[in-house]
Amino acid sequence: MIPLVSPYVDGDLKENILFQNEQLHYSIYSPKSEPQFCGDILWHWHEEFEFGYVIEGTLLYKTRHQEYVLKEGDGIFLNSGALHYIHLLVPAGNARIHSQFFDRKFLGGSTNSIFDTKYIAPVMQQKQLQAIPFYRQNKEDQYVLRQLTETIRMAHRQPLFYEFNLRNLFSSIWETVYMRATEQIPSQELYNLKEEERIKKILTFIQEHYSEKLTVARIAGCVPISERECYRLFQNSLGTTPAEFLLSVRLKKARDLLSSTQKSIVEVALESGFGNSSYFGKLFRQQYLMSPGEYRRKM
Repeated sequence: MIPLVSPYVDGDLKENILFQNEQLHYSIYSPKSEPQFCGDILWHWHEEFEFGYVIEGTLLYKTRHQEYVLKEGDGIFLNSGALHYIHLLVPAGNARIHSQFFDRKFLGGSTNSIFDTKYIAPVMQQKQLQAIPFYRQNKEDQYVLRQLTETIRMAHRQPLFYEFNLRNLFSSIWETVYMRATEQIPSQELYNLKEEERIKKILTFIQEHYSEKLTVARIAGCVPISERECYRLFQNSLGTTPAEFLLSVRLKKARDLLSSTQKSIVEVALESGFGNSSYFGKLFRQQYLMSPGEYRRKM
């Protein structure tokens, strides 16, 4: 069986998806029976294509310029390199998703094959297209959603020739992705390659230096741009501020430390970039509706 792995475990902004079989170039992450989310999955991207399928709860998927509310039975395609963020819309509720990842070699073989150059590369290179949602109430989406559920079933059971059949299923799904990518080209005004690279560099810088004293001036200086331009870039690209994003990163790091280590609350606070444990505790409770200690006991 393919091990079910999480692409989010390392916490880095740019996720490096690990393929269990380097010859297949495919991975699946499936949740356990308990709720999968406690807090948001922060802004990140990966070179691999992603297909998400919601099996419980209501989630908000955000890209730089679009938002999609997905409920049970809905799915989404995320393009290679697309910045995205996942938010649990009902904090007290449950949410679980299946996430499947593959790179261009999975469907296209070598990068100079006719499959890659004619069908895969045109979607990958269209950076304006960051996501395509599939809603179960839309008749035109139901075929793709049925195919996605079959890929999940096949990846878990792995019958004989499942590699062939899995690729065939995704090739069929890709026809819809390709047609929508070519028929619904977003406005070029919404996409700016220079801004995309700037925001990725800034977010990566914050991820690498979150535990240090970070000012907007220092954050802006890593590109470099002015503080005013930094504020504008965050607002236009992510709908937030540098300080708000930094806080979300620190809280996520603290959450990870609480669940994976035995470090004291004071140690967690300092290692996550908070000045003291009382301030950390106040912000943590505001975000997760429980104290750090309560969160650790729950996890």
